[in-house]
Amino acid sequence: MILLASSATILAADTKGWYDICCDSTEFHFTQFPGYAAGEELRVRISTHNLPLGEVLNTWWGTHWTVTGRRCDHAGNCKDATKADLQVQRVTKHHVWGRYVADFNGQHLEGQFTVKYRQRRPLCICE
Repeated sequence: MILLASSATILAADTKGWYDICCDSTEFHFTQFPGYAAGEELRVRISTHNLPLGEVLNTWWGTHWTVTGRRCDHAGNCKDATKADLQVQRVTKHHVWGRYVADFNGQHLEGQFTVKYRQRRPLCICE
């Protein structure tokens, strides 16, 4: 029973990575997620329309804004998701917690995430 409880806890915090902000979009880079291969990355981008992430908590972004997903290998080859969505649950100055969903031609990825803020390099120029 204790083994089952501890493995469920490990699965609850299954996705890690980082995010950056550029103009009116935020991109999440999940570098550790269930079923990933070494060097692989799951990217989920949301068009925020210059709205801070903390303004819309516990709402699935895809219901109101554009959400796209890509799964990229270590060589930079990416496959677009047939469906992607993201729910932001908590935001601090340097971290975001939430849930994500992404489908890739029959493969369904879903889970909770914790990501750290990383400043985009080179810096983003917005017009």
